[in-house]
Amino acid sequence: MTNAAIPYEGLPNAKVKEMMLQGKHNKFPPETDPGVVKLVETRCWLRDPASRCTMNEAAKVMVTLTGIPRPPMSTYTSREIVPRKSSSLKLKSSRAKSMLSKRNLEARVIVSDPHRRKVK
Repeated sequence: MTNAAIPYEGLPNAKVKEMMLQGKHNKFPPETDPGVVKLVETRCWLRDPASRCTMNEAAKVMVTLTGIPRPPMSTYTSREIVPRKSSSLKLKSSRAKSMLSKRNLEARVIVSDPHRRKVK
């Protein structure tokens, strides 16, 4: 919509928010596919968030408009879980202590590829 330009460049966020709430948006370039304009104006820019289309619905419309199939869903995940230490934690049984130690070890695992695991 902005042909790679920064949208609303130079305007403070408060002004952009005010414009959005008034229903004022950037204009589409003249060469924009009318189907894309219709999708955005009638399904994405609705004031009520619950009434807006989902990203999945928008993607389906884009596939129909462009004929370009969606890429396969990624199986790549990346997460790092850092255990929290609590000074108020009082463990009363050796089983609880054992479970906590095991959870701390598992929490240090970083999954960066489904086939490769690293431990910090």
